[in-house]
Amino acid sequence: MTTKETMNWTSADRDAEEAFLRGEGGVDNGECNNKAVKYAIGFTLYDTDSADQHFERGMNYAAVEQFDDAICAYGEAIKIGGQNLGMFYLFRGDANAALERFGDAAGDYAEAYRLLCECSPDIATGNTVNDLKSLALARRGWARSNTGHLDEAISDYTEAIRLNRDNEAAFCGRADILCAISEYGHAISDYDEAIRLDPSYAAAYNGRGVACHYMMEYDSAVNDYSEALLVTPCDDAVYTNRGETYRLLGQYENAVEDFKTALLLEPGNAGAGMALLEMLGAA
Repeated sequence: MTTKETMNWTSADRDAEEAFLRGEGGVDNGECNNKAVKYAIGFTLYDTDSADQHFERGMNYAAVEQFDDAICAYGEAIKIGGQNLGMFYLFRGDANAALERFGDAAGDYAEAYRLLCECSPDIATGNTVNDLKSLALARRGWARSNTGHLDEAISDYTEAIRLNRDNEAAFCGRADILCAISEYGHAISDYDEAIRLDPSYAAAYNGRGVACHYMMEYDSAVNDYSEALLVTPCDDAVYTNRGETYRLLGQYENAVEDFKTALLLEPGNAGAGMALLEMLGAA
C-alpha cells in the first residue's frame, strides 16, 4: 500500500488532514473547510493503489480550482492505469485547459480519444463510447483553437458532430471559429443548432449575436445578447457587445447603461471603458 510519505502528498492534503483532526469543517466553519475535510476523510480512507480513487481526488481538487493538484492526482491515476484510463486523460486535459496550458490539454485529449477508440464493447455501449469520443474531440478542438490551429480545430469539431449530433458544444465551438474567420452565415447555422439542442446556451446566443452584428442585423443581435443575459446576467462581455450594437442603432442611453453595467461587473473591461469615454466625451 502506498503511503502519503511515498506519494505526491501536497500541502493541501496535509492542511486538510490537520483540519479534520482538529474537528473543523462543520457547517458553521464555512464551505472551504467542509471541502478540505472532504479531502481529508476521502484520502485517509482511500486505497492509494486505486486509480479510480486518485481520479476522484483529482475531481475534488478541480472542483475548488486547485488545478495543479488535480493534475498531479490524475497523473497518479494514469500511472496505475485501468479500464478508465481514457477518462483520466480527458479530465487531466480539462485541468490543463483551465490553466491555459492548451498544448498539454490537446495532448491529453488526443490520448483520451485514442484510448476511447480502443474501448471494447464490454466496457461501454457503442453509443456511450461514441459520445465520449465526441466529447474528447470537441475539447481537443477547443484547445487547438486556443493555440491558433483553426483548421485542425474545425476538423475535430466536425468529427465530434458526426459521432454525436447532440453535442451542442461542438456546434458552438465550430461556430465560434467560423465567426472568427468571417463565415458568419455558416456560423449562425451552427449556433442555431447549438441553441436548438440547449435553449439556455448563453455562449451560443452571444456568439450568434456577434455574427448578426457583423452581418448588420442589429436588432437580431440585440435580441440574442438579451437572451444570453437572461441566462448569465453577470457577463460583462455580453453587456459590452450589446452596448456596441445599441450604439450603432442610435440607442445611446441603452448603450451607456450597458457599458456602465459592464464596468460595474468588471472594472478592467477596457472595451466598455473606452466606449463609455467616447460617448460621454461626444455628449
